[in-house]
Amino acid sequence: MKIYLLATLLIFIGRIAYAEPIYLDCSIILDAETKRFSVKLDEVTNKITHTSEDGGAFNTDGFFTADEISYQQIQIVSGLKIIIAYTISRINLSVQRKVMAGSIEFPNKIPMKLLGDISTGTCDIVTVDKKRKI
Repeated sequence: MKIYLLATLLIFIGRIAYAEPIYLDCSIILDAETKRFSVKLDEVTNKITHTSEDGGAFNTDGFFTADEISYQQIQIVSGLKIIIAYTISRINLSVQRKVMAGSIEFPNKIPMKLLGDISTGTCDIVTVDKKRKI
């Protein structure tokens, strides 16, 4: 009985450790325009790769919960900390993008503030061909 339980546990752990990344194609409405981007989600390593249609890209850590995945890009510009935060629903693949800014030097006097509206959109799961060469 113990051997059967151990074998089942090892098979289960092996499947978790070798989980394939998930690829998404997403679009949001931003300033009355549709902006498209791709996201690679690797829950095993907690890493996310975000690639915009204009060629910009960044890698970051992701936060994975049962219902959503969130990640952010942080930029420092002229003493301001700008955070572009994304949240993707695991339930319906909706996506939200919000931009916040605050002072690096005086965070107590100039706290983080939401800039503009929260942009919303949707994502689609990309099917990856298992026979790909690279």
